Amino acid sequence: MTRTAKASNDPHRLRAMEVRGGNDAASDWVSVSGFEAYIYAQPYQNAAVGGDLRFVSTCAMGQIVRFTLIDLAGHGEEAGDTALHLRTMVRRNMNIPNPTNFARAINKEFAGLADCGRFATAVIATYFAPTDHLIVCNAGHPRPLLFHAPAYAAGPSDAREWQFFDEHSQCVVDARSSGKTGIRNLPLGVIPQTKYPQFATRLERGDILLSYTDALIEATDPAGNMLGEEGLLEIVRGLDIANLRADQIGTAVLEAISAHRAGRPADDDVTLLVLYHTATDPPDGVWSKIKALGRMVGVVR
Repeated sequence: MTRTAKASNDPHRLRAMEVRGGNDAASDWVSVSGFEAYIYAQPYQNAAVGGDLRFVSTCAMGQIVRFTLIDLAGHGEEAGDTALHLRTMVRRNMNIPNPTNFARAINKEFAGLADCGRFATAVIATYFAPTDHLIVCNAGHPRPLLFHAPAYAAGPSDAREWQFFDEHSQCVVDARSSGKTGIRNLPLGVIPQTKYPQFATRLERGDILLSYTDALIEATDPAGNMLGEEGLLEIVRGLDIANLRADQIGTAVLEAISAHRAGRPADDDVTLLVLYHTATDPPDGVWSKIKALGRMVGVVR
């Protein structure tokens, strides 16, 4: 596994309205409302920056937390320069509650890149703390993996293990695109008016979401066999995650993938987000919860 900056002994607690992330190397352990999160990033060939962008943000009241992962086509300094140009735009839109609206906003910015033969994929996960719902919008990105802790009782037994998290997941409680139809799951910038779907699940304490860029599933062994999504799913299902923190789970996943590559370096930028649901909610009043929920579903401006 490529060496990066080490995570501290305690997670960094995000302040209200804080945005943390970038496109440089990182091994970061953070705490936000509802989660402890581990973020690992390593640009291709140990470059200073790369084409993967990751951001964690929290709203002013700590009720809406967003995890954004963007994979810009290409790597190295060229992609890194473009990623830095887009950073300001991502920060400007971080507090839009609806993840689909956020995806549409950044899609407009990426449309110009598509004209030049460049495109990006993204997965945007928005957590609504008062109800413990996680809402995911996927724009052409590899499917995240979700683990429901054994205490989860609202779904079937097969929802209590690692599974792909998309509109077909057993645990999905709401799959919709704001009542509109459109082409689903295309990369950002391909079609300017794409309607991105969103789907959600209610989290329990101990649930885990794993999001990543395609370098993980495109990892090859010495014989050239690609790991693939199913291979990654097999890896995480084989982990003993009992009593592990988010950073320890992330390290175990990265070590397993490094073993698959027989220690060879990755062929692309690598980014991994491990979100461990702690169910810690910020104190707040009923009225502000109602307003926040209204903004999320679009009935309150």
